[in-house]
Amino acid sequence: MALQSSGPISLNDVQTEFGGSNPISISEYYGVASGVPASGTISLDDFYGTSNTVSASYLIVAGGGGGGSTAAIFFATAYGGGGAGGFLQGTTTLSVGTTYTVTVGGGGAVNTNGANSSFNSVSSTGGGYGAARQNASSGGSGGGGSADGFMIWTNASGTSGQGNSGGTAYRGPGAAGGGGGGKGAAGGNGGYVDGGDGGNGSATTLAIGGTYAGGGGAAPNGWGGSGGGGIGRRLPVGTAGSSGSANTGGGGGAGIYSGSTLYSGYSGGSGIVVIQVPISVAASATTGSPTVGTNASYRWYKFTGSGSITF
Repeated sequence: MALQSSGPISLNDVQTEFGGSNPISISEYYGVASGVPASGTISLDDFYGTSNTVSASYLIVAGGGGGGSTAAIFFATAYGGGGAGGFLQGTTTLSVGTTYTVTVGGGGAVNTNGANSSFNSVSSTGGGYGAARQNASSGGSGGGGSADGFMIWTNASGTSGQGNSGGTAYRGPGAAGGGGGGKGAAGGNGGYVDGGDGGNGSATTLAIGGTYAGGGGAAPNGWGGSGGGGIGRRLPVGTAGSSGSANTGGGGGAGIYSGSTLYSGYSGGSGIVVIQVPISVAASATTGSPTVGTNASYRWYKFTGSGSITF
């Protein structure tokens, strides 16, 4: 409970809010809350409206899964797009003076899930890899399926509340993979000579803005979902696709095997963690070099690599 914003205030009131030892000394409360001096002149007036807790909002996006990519034995094979990293946003209460670890997950290499991202015991799940003559992997969003002229390898599911399933593959002449799932939509299904598009990502409600967690496109010709999804290999065979975009959690674009040549898939994009607090609040310490942004109402800390934050 915050201290009063006006009227009489005592050292006992400060001790009740922030703890401390007896006899009470005002000097033990240097820098205890935003707006309280860390050194020099300090008075009881500095404690009006302060609290030992901070209300914060967060965006936690895990690393995207890698696109499918492996050499085939005999047949031309189209692979699945990587699933987007799990996308979570919400609110939490933080304790003043406590250091919180921030983990930003890396994007998965081809045929590899993305890494989890976390903050304050909330964790988003890395995106699942796309199928490549093996079934796709589940994750924050699931990877897309794979097929050749005779066989099909299944797509995978996403994590409830974090993402969606990958798309199914098309088997037969003109085989095509399924797109990776995104936060906003499932991956597209493959059709004749056209791999499924990655599922679209989702826009954050935080003040930083932006769209994150798009699924990776399948091969051939699948486009990445909005929010950083990579592009699948294109026709004519071997035309380049792309990786998931950095710090979006986008899934990687898929590869393709044709004419005894493997045209490799692509890695998923790394994740991101954003912590938003009222503009009147500022962190007392950070590691990991987060970018700090503000508007009239909020201050936010954008972590593109792992670190920590203390208020």
